[in-house]
Amino acid sequence: MGKMDFPKALSRGWQIFTKDPLNLILGAVIAGLISFTVILAPIMIAGYMYLVLRIARGEKAELGDVFHGFSDFGRYFLAGLVALLILIVPMLLSWASQGLGVVLQAVALGILLCFWPLVVVKGQAGPEAFQGSLNVWKKEYLSATILALVFIAGGFLAGLTFGLLGLIVWPLIATITLAAYEQVFGLEGEMKTEEIREGSFEDVPPAPAPEPAPAPEPAPAPEPEADEGTEKPESGI
Repeated sequence: MGKMDFPKALSRGWQIFTKDPLNLILGAVIAGLISFTVILAPIMIAGYMYLVLRIARGEKAELGDVFHGFSDFGRYFLAGLVALLILIVPMLLSWASQGLGVVLQAVALGILLCFWPLVVVKGQAGPEAFQGSLNVWKKEYLSATILALVFIAGGFLAGLTFGLLGLIVWPLIATITLAAYEQVFGLEGEMKTEEIREGSFEDVPPAPAPEPAPAPEPAPAPEPEADEGTEKPESGI
């Protein structure tokens, strides 16, 4: 397990964003609109994280990747319920005390920082991903909580601009989240084989053609045999 570096996570997140900003922005709009149905919110979160993952790996990402969550609806939906159980207490307490709510939200988001990448990248179930993300937070609670506070501030700014700034803020939150996960777990060689599509692997040079076998040597011609019915001429002496 690697160590989380807050400044490098921000830099790496920006780098991922600049690789394919158009798909990330359009994907965020699509995921955000569909997430208003609430029941599909975790499915779209998983799909959007999958889109970010493909871009981070340098693969040929497509806007349709944002619908990846529907390929494993049950697992992603149950993972969303686990995340909701962790976040609902800070959300409820924020109504009573805004300051306390912000602190608790930062802690909860810090604990869940690696949750969705573990679900999407490693294919873990909700409880397992929560345990893994919690273990990371126990070792990296300072960096994880600071990142969570940055996310909360970004969401606040997006709200002030009626969501316009959110076109950049929400993709950056996703890319920075994946960057933090990458520092701890890495990204190489973790995608399931059935999930790899065209453009997700390097070109493999063709195997060299086998050398032709040498041609067999021609068999020697048989010597002509004398005809038994032909008598040899006698010498006239």
